[in-house]
Amino acid sequence: MYHAYEKCKSEEVISPKRMKILERITDDRLKPVVERIKAYGTAGYQEMLMEETK
Repeated sequence: MYHAYEKCKSEEVISPKRMKILERITDDRLKPVVERIKAYGTAGYQEMLMEETK
């Protein structure tokens, strides 16, 4: 799943407030993605995945 984040991450830095929200995610399936987001500190947008299919 984190591979999708790698493909859709942007240059938009996530605010500290939004980063704090990530701490509340408890689903084990999402934890690898949360760790990637924390490492990069940037948002990912599903629209960027659609660009790949064009």
